[in-house]
Amino acid sequence: MTITHEMDVAGLEFHERYVIAKVAYGVHLDPANSEAGIELIAARYQQPFGYISNRINDYSRDYGLYRLIKEKAPNLACIALVIDRPHARAMARIEQRVGNRSVPVEIFADLASAVAWTEEQVERARRAV
Repeated sequence: MTITHEMDVAGLEFHERYVIAKVAYGVHLDPANSEAGIELIAARYQQPFGYISNRINDYSRDYGLYRLIKEKAPNLACIALVIDRPHARAMARIEQRVGNRSVPVEIFADLASAVAWTEEQVERARRAV
């Protein structure tokens, strides 16, 4: 069962093992405007889960957000970034290096590949618990 929650800065699509975030065009994500969404994510997942950022829109972000997500939602098992634009993929590679180092972060060109990888990572994390 999928549950969708729309906010000013993003939409969150909750699945059993992962959440897909779609941030609005032109937004700058920071701890202040992301807190409500992070709290929703933390409340939803009591077991290991994955976070998929489906970057269909251009926006900027505070790279400390992944650390904040991990603090508030310690069951975070992985982060998948879905990006189909070459310039955005280059920026994501930088983000991948400076972001949260406590969970795997991978970049994908399509959502289906990101979901498949996320499912594998979450299954591995749940078996380890």
